Amino acid sequence: MGKIAIRQRLRGLRPSHSTTRSILQAAGIFGGVRVLNILCSLIRNKLIAVFVGPAGVGLISLYNSVSDMVTTLSRLNIDQSATRDISQTSGADIDRISTVVMRTTWVFGLLGALLLCVFSPLLSEWSFGTSDLWWTFCLLATVPLGNTLYCGICAIYQGTRNFKALARSGIWPALAAIAISVPLIIILGKDSIIWVLTTYGITYGITALICRRKSRSIAIPWRQVWQLAGSFIRLGALITVGVIITQLFNYLFVLFLNCYADTGTLGIYQAGFTLVNAYVGVVFTGMWVEFLPRLSAIIHSSKRTSIAVSHQIITTAWLLMPIIGFFVCADKLIVRLLYAENFIAMLPFITLGIAGVLLRAVSWCIAHTMLAKGDGAIYVVSETVSGVVFLTLHVTLYSTLGFLGLGIAYIIWYALYLLFVYIVYRRRYRLTIDAQAWKVVGMATAFAAVCVASKLLVGWWLTLLLTLAILPTSLRRLRG
Repeated sequence: MGKIAIRQRLRGLRPSHSTTRSILQAAGIFGGVRVLNILCSLIRNKLIAVFVGPAGVGLISLYNSVSDMVTTLSRLNIDQSATRDISQTSGADIDRISTVVMRTTWVFGLLGALLLCVFSPLLSEWSFGTSDLWWTFCLLATVPLGNTLYCGICAIYQGTRNFKALARSGIWPALAAIAISVPLIIILGKDSIIWVLTTYGITYGITALICRRKSRSIAIPWRQVWQLAGSFIRLGALITVGVIITQLFNYLFVLFLNCYADTGTLGIYQAGFTLVNAYVGVVFTGMWVEFLPRLSAIIHSSKRTSIAVSHQIITTAWLLMPIIGFFVCADKLIVRLLYAENFIAMLPFITLGIAGVLLRAVSWCIAHTMLAKGDGAIYVVSETVSGVVFLTLHVTLYSTLGFLGLGIAYIIWYALYLLFVYIVYRRRYRLTIDAQAWKVVGMATAFAAVCVASKLLVGWWLTLLLTLAILPTSLRRLRG
């Protein structure tokens, strides 16, 4: 079908009731799991903020920056690349590819742990100015091993669309880790940070082993394992390069803040970044879990892909509008509840940053086509461009405007990223987005801007009234 015919079909696009229901169900299931994980994380962060202070939050962000980079390298983004392969497979071949996935995660998980141990003296020197804390990075090696094994289970459950099992697998390690972490933080204070992170790596690794024992495994020679794993390893390696580049730029900014300001400022920034990215992102985490396998299964059809992406953008925008409004309205209350009074300095960052979440969500809807098509090379390019823009904007604007500059930088960053991925989407893949989708995005952007302006110029009560006014329309549109 030609581009004109596709556009004609898309002009009449209306979100399918069944698809919208599937998206919202996934968002509900994984939103609940994510809320549980966030509650556990909140308890941990609250205790660290109270018993250790901003320096403790800054310390955990330093360790996380290192472990995230190594974990990304060891897991090779198999939870995304293998999901694509599994979602395009059927019958007995699913058991075969699932066995291959778990064998592969064992190998790369152990390699990641070994890598962290080998470079532990150097990492200690870079992070703390001394090599005496090398042993803490050796303990941190449990994180890439446990998370890599767990991402293999996630790929299997997500690719087979077994979302309930995937959700259950995320509950128990979070509960176990927080149950162990609470007494550690209270008793050990600042010295507990490394042990808390180690606990999370161990619990997720054990969960992966338990889940794997419940599924069918097939005896496959190692030579055949590498042959079958070749496609998703190659794609995963390219995706990993892109993700590591992103995390490297984030680590560079963390080091900049730690040197330009202090560890306390770094802790406040990290807490704000977590609020904007992780806590607000809970509402569409489940949507991405459901969207990738569904998109991968239809990616061969330009017509169906264009419809699916447009539909996803519309659903996401209507879902986010009232959430953004409520968050902007209650930003100060949220900071006080989740952290402490000395974290109030982050308010300019999160108030503006929450408006940028909409741009982030829309850009991700479009960028998922890169993963569904297996186009790892362009993904690397997009993440490199994004990383350069992120570091440049955040360093420049923080140096001049402080936390207000970080909020402005966040919005500009994702606006430019959205422009880039849309150009790739249109020029490289010859796909389209329905005009109705752009109309809803424009409406949501305007609403977010008005909410921020009314909060800053008038007060939280006006933002609340605007949010309550848009809520019925949002719910009606989501119900179809």
